[in-house]
Amino acid sequence: MPRKLQAETQGKGTIIIDLDQCKNCPTKACAGSCPVNLIRIEGELPVFSKPAGQVKRLCMDCLACELECSLQGRGALRIFYRMPQLEEHLRKLEEKGVRAVWRRG
Repeated sequence: MPRKLQAETQGKGTIIIDLDQCKNCPTKACAGSCPVNLIRIEGELPVFSKPAGQVKRLCMDCLACELECSLQGRGALRIFYRMPQLEEHLRKLEEKGVRAVWRRG
């Protein structure tokens, strides 16, 4: 079973880090990318440097950690945002035979 680390963001997103993918990451780029230093490396794995409530209050939803992880790391860190209106719109398009080319998650 994969181990995950997660916290909510100020912008109602959810940061999810797949720790199993982080084990062999050569760069640990997520930790150095956060402008408010919410991620640090402890024992070869990322951890939040603040309790979950403070992560939610301090995270600026800048997506720097996700971008750096995807470009320099192993893509283990993702930030998900609930977008029910978008999902409903895509569902309606698909009912009409139009397929979304790209869909995250």
